[in-house]
Amino acid sequence: TDIPFSCGVLIVQSRSFTTKSNGGLLRVLTNTCSISQAWDPASGESQPPLRDFTAIWDTGATGCVITQGVVDACGLVPNRIYP
Repeated sequence: TDIPFSCGVLIVQSRSFTTKSNGGLLRVLTNTCSISQAWDPASGESQPPLRDFTAIWDTGATGCVITQGVVDACGLVPNRIYP
């Protein structure tokens, strides 16, 4: 099932992950995730290359933020900017 998020991310194949601590509480949840330029599988074009990044998960967020390094590496361009 495709899942659109308010920040413009679309997860086409949803997969879960598990993060474990070595005891105690975790202050930050991090996992490796793969990101590419936006792509429509129905277009018949091949999928852009995926790049791996470390994701930091904020379970209380109402939006999302990525670093300039991710933007530059994937050649991303904004479709809108919020103040």
